[in-house]
Amino acid sequence: MNNKIAASQKNTVLDDIAAEIGLRATILLAAWWGGRNIVVPDTRPEHSVIAKVIGEEAARRLSAAWPGAQIFVPRLTWFEEIRKARQVHNLRARGLAWPEIAQVMVMTRREVEDMGEIGRFAAEAVAQEKTGRIAAPLFELERPQVRGGRGGQTPKRTNRPAKPGQQPATKSGESS
Repeated sequence: MNNKIAASQKNTVLDDIAAEIGLRATILLAAWWGGRNIVVPDTRPEHSVIAKVIGEEAARRLSAAWPGAQIFVPRLTWFEEIRKARQVHNLRARGLAWPEIAQVMVMTRREVEDMGEIGRFAAEAVAQEKTGRIAAPLFELERPQVRGGRGGQTPKRTNRPAKPGQQPATKSGESS
């Protein structure tokens, strides 16, 4: 599976901020100021606009780590894509076909199928976390081994048992 969302996630400034102020406060910060520069207050951060959004304690920790610094807060574009993937997965779980989901989500069928794969992977990860059970990796669950060029279909002709007095049928190149 070509998982461009997961592959594109590298350590960013949001990871550094989350290490200081926590995930919830970081998401609030990115949701409010994503795609812009902010100036971290160096004095009385608990009275700043940032504190009203992310909380006083988180604002104090942010100010302690980067007092007076100007920080670019990235957008959470991947967050929106993951939300869409979850929505596609839920619609698929309710029994809707890919073309119907594509119409509802105003996406192409290919985009919907890709989002469905990502959503299924995320749902399996959440279920695994809840149960504590370690499941087989995703690629082993639904990638059957296919032999031959017939897409896993059974051959139309089968070897019939030999009649009495005849040699059993052998594949070409084999010797008995």
